[in-house]
Amino acid sequence: ASPIPGLEVAGEVVAIGEAVTYCSIGDRVCALAHGGGYASAAIVREDHCLLLPDTLSSEQGAALPEALLTVWYNVFERGLLARNETALIHGGSSGIGSLGIQMVRAMGATALSTAGSIEEMKAVVHEKDGKSLPYRWTKTGESKTPALVLFLHGAGERGNDNKAQLKHGISDLLNWLENNKESAVVVAPQCNRGVWWADLSGNFKDPEDGTLSKEPSAMLTMVFEVVDKLAKKHQVDPARIYITGLSMGGFGTFGSVAHRPDFFAAAIPVCGGGDAKTAKTIKKTPFWVFHGDADSVVPVACSRGMVKALKAAGANVKLTEYPGMKHDSWSATYRSDKTWQWLFAQKKP
Repeated sequence: ASPIPGLEVAGEVVAIGEAVTYCSIGDRVCALAHGGGYASAAIVREDHCLLLPDTLSSEQGAALPEALLTVWYNVFERGLLARNETALIHGGSSGIGSLGIQMVRAMGATALSTAGSIEEMKAVVHEKDGKSLPYRWTKTGESKTPALVLFLHGAGERGNDNKAQLKHGISDLLNWLENNKESAVVVAPQCNRGVWWADLSGNFKDPEDGTLSKEPSAMLTMVFEVVDKLAKKHQVDPARIYITGLSMGGFGTFGSVAHRPDFFAAAIPVCGGGDAKTAKTIKKTPFWVFHGDADSVVPVACSRGMVKALKAAGANVKLTEYPGMKHDSWSATYRSDKTWQWLFAQKKP
């Protein structure tokens, strides 16, 4: 396999081997590669290629191969699903699940599906010193020592309805946990209006200028109290406590790790940012950072600056930038199985 990452590619065929008959030079294709997808050119097997219709761009085509071929191989080649038969697809709202439903129906069969439900998350309000923190939580699986995932929403989901914070990402996480039979406590707090997860002074759009408060914000303080309570109640594995968040929650993710540098096993900030001066404090925690490079709400420089500082500090960090993507980089991130696979593969020593 190539040392260069990237398993899905799309583009124009510029050269072919002598035995190739399916593709011709100049064809637009998408394909599965054995690594190397982030390079300017990649070598792929002919039987791993699919011709792209004119209605799809290369960017759209690059999102197809793994999901499409996974469904085709397992449902139609191995499962031999035929017209008028019925297929049960678990995790129907996931990327592979939703595509599987479409393919089954296109082949004249009936698709039934299961999906993780946000309705199963218990609604609770944590109160302290006249302040209230609504939150939802659930536990999946039967493990006596489950993992824990703390999910921090964005600014648009602030309030007190104890529901808006479930708008993005949570269903994707619950589906992945169900499909992979992972046991975890999932915690989704809701930030009050007019305040932020992380208290940053200065220019928050410049990681070198923004300064994180010495103490956690009132909201984060209450979040930590809820997490500690649930972790104790469910005997959570202290080596597998994770955090992720989008936009304001991305800033909250960096800030939470800075306030608790030895607490989290891994972190995934999405279209967020932070205080670059905290890099040495948070360098022990693995980070996978995501951002759209056309984001005008939170510029990609916010993530780039944090990643640069973390690399300089010797941290285990990687950055995924989505070309041409605006602020909503969370949909692609949370719908990808690879995101959750990486997160749950991380463990504190």
